[in-house]
Amino acid sequence: MTTSPAASARQAQAALACTWHLAVVRGPDTGLVLALPAQDSLVIGRGEIITDPFVSRQHLQVRTRSASVSVSLGKEGLTARWRRRRLGPLLLPSLGRLGPESRWRQGERLRVGSTLLELRRRPSRLAPHTGRSHHRISWQRLVMIVGPLLMVLAVLAMVLTRGAPARSWSAGLMVVPMALMALSRIGTREAGGSSRRRGATGWSGRDPDPAQMLLLLARPRSAASSQEATTLTAWLARRGRRTLMELDPGECQALCGPQADRVLTWWCAQLVAAGLAIARPQERGWQLWWRAQGQQASGALAWSEEGVPASATAVRTQPRWPHPPSSGWAQAATELITQAWRAQAGLAPTGVEGGPWEDGLPAQVPLSSIIGVVDQDLVARQWARPPQPGRLPAVLGVSEHGQVVADLVEHGPHALLAGTTGSGKSELLRSWLLQLALALPPQRLSLVLVDYKGGAAFGALTQLPHTAGVLTDLDPALTTRALASLEAEVRRRESLLADLGVADLAAWEAMASPTAVPEEQPGGTAGERFLAGSGAPGPPPPRVVIAVDEFATLASAHPQVLDTLVRVAAQGRSLGLHLVLATQRPSGAVSQTVRANVSVRVCLRVLDAADSRDVLDHPQASLLSAHPGRLMVSGLDEAEGLVLQAPWCGAPVGRRQSVEEMVAELAAAARGCGTCPWRPWADPLPERARRPGSVEAARQAGIMMALVDQPHTQSLATWSWSAAQPLAVLGSPGSGRSTALASAALGFLAYASPDGVRPAGHGVHLCGLPDHVIRQWPALADGAAGVGTVVGASDPRRLARLWELAASGELRGDLLVLDDVDRLAAAVDSSRGPGEGLALLESLIRTSASLGTHLALSAPLAAASARWATTLRTRLVLGASQAGQAAVAGLPRGVRTGDLPGRGVLLGAGPDPAQAPECQVLLPAPAEAGHGPGPIALKEIPRYLPLAPHAPGSSPPALWAVGGDQARPIEPPCGSVLVMGPAGSGRSTALRVLESVCVGQAPLVVDDLDLCTAAELGRVEQALAEGRTVLASALTERVATSFRGALAELRARADLVVLWPGVGPAAQAAGVSLRAVCDPQAPTQPGRGALVRRGQAMALQVACPVPAGEAVSRVRA
Repeated sequence: MTTSPAASARQAQAALACTWHLAVVRGPDTGLVLALPAQDSLVIGRGEIITDPFVSRQHLQVRTRSASVSVSLGKEGLTARWRRRRLGPLLLPSLGRLGPESRWRQGERLRVGSTLLELRRRPSRLAPHTGRSHHRISWQRLVMIVGPLLMVLAVLAMVLTRGAPARSWSAGLMVVPMALMALSRIGTREAGGSSRRRGATGWSGRDPDPAQMLLLLARPRSAASSQEATTLTAWLARRGRRTLMELDPGECQALCGPQADRVLTWWCAQLVAAGLAIARPQERGWQLWWRAQGQQASGALAWSEEGVPASATAVRTQPRWPHPPSSGWAQAATELITQAWRAQAGLAPTGVEGGPWEDGLPAQVPLSSIIGVVDQDLVARQWARPPQPGRLPAVLGVSEHGQVVADLVEHGPHALLAGTTGSGKSELLRSWLLQLALALPPQRLSLVLVDYKGGAAFGALTQLPHTAGVLTDLDPALTTRALASLEAEVRRRESLLADLGVADLAAWEAMASPTAVPEEQPGGTAGERFLAGSGAPGPPPPRVVIAVDEFATLASAHPQVLDTLVRVAAQGRSLGLHLVLATQRPSGAVSQTVRANVSVRVCLRVLDAADSRDVLDHPQASLLSAHPGRLMVSGLDEAEGLVLQAPWCGAPVGRRQSVEEMVAELAAAARGCGTCPWRPWADPLPERARRPGSVEAARQAGIMMALVDQPHTQSLATWSWSAAQPLAVLGSPGSGRSTALASAALGFLAYASPDGVRPAGHGVHLCGLPDHVIRQWPALADGAAGVGTVVGASDPRRLARLWELAASGELRGDLLVLDDVDRLAAAVDSSRGPGEGLALLESLIRTSASLGTHLALSAPLAAASARWATTLRTRLVLGASQAGQAAVAGLPRGVRTGDLPGRGVLLGAGPDPAQAPECQVLLPAPAEAGHGPGPIALKEIPRYLPLAPHAPGSSPPALWAVGGDQARPIEPPCGSVLVMGPAGSGRSTALRVLESVCVGQAPLVVDDLDLCTAAELGRVEQALAEGRTVLASALTERVATSFRGALAELRARADLVVLWPGVGPAAQAAGVSLRAVCDPQAPTQPGRGALVRRGQAMALQVACPVPAGEAVSRVRA
């Protein structure tokens, strides 16, 4: 069971009318009182006041007479014990258990359960004690301290001067301490007598007495107190200098501790009981008002169990209090303090009439009572009527005299709306916007809703046909786009007004023809804005209302957004742009710029007088009741100083229309009119867009690559890439960078050969493009028209060779596409050596323009700061939707991309290279493809080359190996050949194949020449001397270390077939670098090697004879 605050307050008020009352001095309900009516019998037990679970509901029977009180147990089996009060340092013994009928004397205490009750007589006088008297008796304490010291000095003087002649100064010294002691005694008696005469002070000596304080708070107050205090001073616990707390005007003191709420209630109770201030409970704190030097002052108190309240200007820790008042006492005291605040509303400033001034207002003003039932047919007829020019009215509230209307055109053009949580601010904002939407069709009014608290503040209003967009902190890119478009709309309207020669939009609305159809798009020339043949001005642009919920959060977390909105509002005062700012805590957020541009200021209940002053220039709004919807207005003459009740757009189910139902009716009316709502910006970029497939589009200057958003011109445009400049596509995985390169490649093919005739050197080479992308667009497959080399990181030798050809100018006029250059550069490193890939890439980028080689590449976002990327000016950034990704990609501050594939930001290009516009990459048209033969391509050398056996008597086959850039058959050698390689590399097989193709030369074939005897070596040397063809094989290590003899002579004069050139000292044996012909992916493939002829090395694959009867189907590439 919990204590009832109202019942506890009534008991305290009743105790003042009774001779006797009970005070709860210990237990769960410490500080509460129970009134004992005269000549009556009362049952004491657990109920609304006493909540002790150890107390029965009928524990005591108390009989009250005029001069005495008797008590007995209410039922058999219950117990209660007498307790004596402490008398000085002694605690008198208990009198024992409660008997059948016992007299209860004043001051005696009775323990019931865990509750200790004390019988008290009604105080003869209520005189609260405050902290200000603490300074009045400080001289008495000084006397009490200095007096004994002077007595000691006098005694010492007498001892030291004993036997000496009497002197007048010693006698005087003896008189001084006695005089001081007499003064201190007189002061103490006077203070004590004054204390006895005061009656109830709220204190028991230096200890707090919450029960007495409750009586002080319950005393009737007929008029406001006339006392003044520059600073409010009271004690937080037991009286002492350390527990004294002061509150200056405008200050917010915070108290931290587990029982800080009760301690602050005790502190406020002292001041309210003394008539020094009035107080009002707030959320986790108090608001106080008092008079200081003839003027009103206010301050605030806040409490927190942990941490420090954000509004605090000073913080202190809760002092030690062994037996603080109960939470029930704190609730009862709060109730009495609130009653005192209502009774003493005269302390409020002139013009605000406290609680009673709201009695004449309705408790609720449904929006339906103002606008009626919203029906789509009625709304359509309302919209069809010509609107009143220069009008944008809405009912802000209802007073005792009727409705109060605010017109953003007449009274504005901008408005400020403030109110704490639960004051009805959001309801007022919704009802305001609903009234505007009901008055004008979507072609005449556009709403821009800004909510930086997640986007849920406006609720169903986001579905209004008038709503152009909802700007939230969840989509910063949309906010940036909208603000740029609004600034462009301001410039556009200024130009229109200048063309017409009118001062503002209201004048244009008055001039316009009532039958004119409003414009649907923000574009068009000035001549298009006049009706043909009539000379009358065309329809004016619609009015735009920008509603911002919680703009204080916007001002602190995103000041640049609010600054832009305020700047737009300042420039659009006469252009039909209106700004409505709403916030919970205006203190500090209402800058001078905002104040200068906002004319209508609406303030609902706020917690702090400073918040009210920031909005209304006076603190009255902080004195409004907690009833939702109570408000005051500044800027409307007919509402100055009045308290209004705001419209409420909510509705109980089945009684009135809800907001959702109203919005649905408005949307249906807009659909029935069949008109297009006006928007202050262009349509958003599509999620997918294709490039036009016409010949004219292909013949334009450049390759159409992206659809670009231009909020500064309120339009969408296309961006074409000039292949003369290298293009870098930076993006995260899945952002569409490979697709962007495929689009560039197909666009290049279509641009290079629109009429079916491909000029020489206009082909594409694809490096690293994924297989699924090539399958999606078969026109990029290997061997397709206009397609040259298609190679990936799995073939490092061919990839490095292609880059070398491009760096040397062999690919003039062609487009080299490099997808994921970091991965490709690592593959080139495996073929050419560490660091060679990046060096070759830098050479490509640096020399591509001068060599006529076109370049388009992609890389991760982190590559934006790489050294090779510093010279790439044209960049397309994809997949940088997070702040960290955008920073890594080098995007300007606050600029991010979307999450959709192909959605990016264009850097260093576009209509304005200084901007970073958002764009959507265009997909290739279905018919895009190359025409005619493709450029020279580097073909892949097969890893297995089968050689079918020839029949006896038939001519031997001419194929023995394939190799080179085209992977073509290599002509049979015309002279001697030395085959070298490690064991297992296929030396013997290669020798056998060479023997079959050179059979007409009658060669001398020697296998394992390095193992021959001296006689066999002599025979070889003789054959070489005679010019005969010698086909020999040897280990690479033996060849590299032979410097004379037949092996050294063959190494110097014959063609060399070096198998496994990447293993062992092959380059040393061949005498040339073999890195370019090594295959890192198949370094030990049998038959894989190089042919060294006349100092030039060429990669090859030696054919492998297929045994007779073995199927050729085993052959693989």
